Amino acid sequence: MEINDTFDTDMDLLASGSVAHTWEGSFILAGFGGMWTNSYEAEHHLSFHPSETEPVCWSPMGLASGWSTAFFGSPVITIDPLCVGKGDDHCEWHIQSGTVWEDKARPYLKAYQPFFDRT
Repeated sequence: MEINDTFDTDMDLLASGSVAHTWEGSFILAGFGGMWTNSYEAEHHLSFHPSETEPVCWSPMGLASGWSTAFFGSPVITIDPLCVGKGDDHCEWHIQSGTVWEDKARPYLKAYQPFFDRT
């Protein structure tokens, strides 16, 4: 059985990862963006380091980027414009094509390139 045989539509398949994390209470979904809640990564980072100028929630950003890239078959990047690890009061994420992000995505595209080359 193929994984997408389990879902009625491709959009149901795409949303399944987000829905599972929403049920866990890990984040609040709002289209192609949302809020990470109770970010263990930001909390752990701040217990050992001062706040940063860039987001520190690499695990959820990487997971969302990888899931979406696999689904769409082309690079999709998740970026946190707001992050508790940067001193913001909550973590907020946005996800879109690497070309839409333009210069903002350049460091992420460079870091993820070995993985994108495998898709």
